[in-house]
Amino acid sequence: MEGRTRYAEVDWIRSALFVGRRYVVVGDLLDADAPHEYTWRLHANAGGTVGGSVTLDASHQRAHILRERAGLQVHVGASVPVTVHPAPATHPETDYVYWHVINGAPGEHDVLDATFIGQSETVVSVLFPHRVATPAPSGLDGSAQVTAITGLPAGAWAWRIELGDGTVDVVVANQGGGSLTVEVAPGLEVTTNGRWAAFTAVHGARPRAWVVRGDAAAINGASLALDGSAATFAFTP
Repeated sequence: MEGRTRYAEVDWIRSALFVGRRYVVVGDLLDADAPHEYTWRLHANAGGTVGGSVTLDASHQRAHILRERAGLQVHVGASVPVTVHPAPATHPETDYVYWHVINGAPGEHDVLDATFIGQSETVVSVLFPHRVATPAPSGLDGSAQVTAITGLPAGAWAWRIELGDGTVDVVVANQGGGSLTVEVAPGLEVTTNGRWAAFTAVHGARPRAWVVRGDAAAINGASLALDGSAATFAFTP
């Protein structure tokens, strides 16, 4: 799904992709005439205090929220450096961002912020929920691994997502536009010209791809058709 608006002199397009009932990819395309300080904000626990523990790894733009029965892996990538951090511990009641009605009474709640300074940028986040201490499908038990793929041009980045059942997915973003090829593993490459794209089951017999603001996707040079009836769907302007 996709939505768009203009806010504070920034054209903002957000696309969301629900992948196999396992995780969510959210892509934000920001286009402005001047630099801005941007904040990507996660409100967790339905507006209540997150609770549990939050582990940060700012060098890889990621965080892990862990509670007694469930957890959430949060991965944020942008075309400029991103810092992931919790919101300030204290803030005035007038700051409506943190101050919500909870159970009928005003109260504060925790949020997680990813902040950066840029102008026209691409931000792609992966939200990976998982269960804790209960039987769960592979990949929803915390066994999924999301790792950065390095060695890409400036303004481009990619994640390799390994699910517990051996399935490998790839999320690619490319602020600069044009064709981008990413080596997923020796002998395995994905190519797209989209601002961002998601490839699923790249090792399997029926890989799929979703391309945002582009019209091409390929695995090892073999193009995937971009029509609604085929294995690939493209969001186009």
